[in-house]
Amino acid sequence: MAENCKRFRRSFGEMNIESLLNELLLNCFKYLSTSDLLRSFSALNCRIDLLLSDYFRIRGINFQFMSKDAFDTICRRYLPRLIDQISSIRLVDDESTPGQIKEFLNQNFMLHQFIHLQSISVNHLRSEALAHKLILEFQDLPNLTHSQFMLFEGTKKMRLYLWRSMGKTHSSISSKTEKFTISYVSPIS
Repeated sequence: MAENCKRFRRSFGEMNIESLLNELLLNCFKYLSTSDLLRSFSALNCRIDLLLSDYFRIRGINFQFMSKDAFDTICRRYLPRLIDQISSIRLVDDESTPGQIKEFLNQNFMLHQFIHLQSISVNHLRSEALAHKLILEFQDLPNLTHSQFMLFEGTKKMRLYLWRSMGKTHSSISSKTEKFTISYVSPIS
């Protein structure tokens, strides 16, 4: 086995991740979770950090299925460096990620700092107070064009509030019992 490795090295030379093409690295990034990607590659070198920025500008950040520990680490260590690069965010407050939406809003940053945010998806929104806080912050996002809310047993009042407040985006609001879509087309200048 060791002899085979030596022959391989003589034939192909030493290989490391830094020798891979940017396109290949970006393609590999798609197969990793946000948490694994940031924990494994962040701060390796300037080139990789630029590639991560490009990746999150294109793909966004998905917090679904993320443990509380990983979520806290990303929000504390990595998100402040990427905040102005992220194009989309997905937050979920379900059995596997309880309290995630509230925790996200309680971090040391505000949604208006996500200057390139174009899309946000919020699943299992349970609180009118959280909905109100999200809407207030959405109003300061100049590039936001899409929003999706899945309510957890949302009240009619909450659905109407979201519907009225999300007028500038292509929005989808749904609950367990009903779903409706709000579409907005910006006027031609």
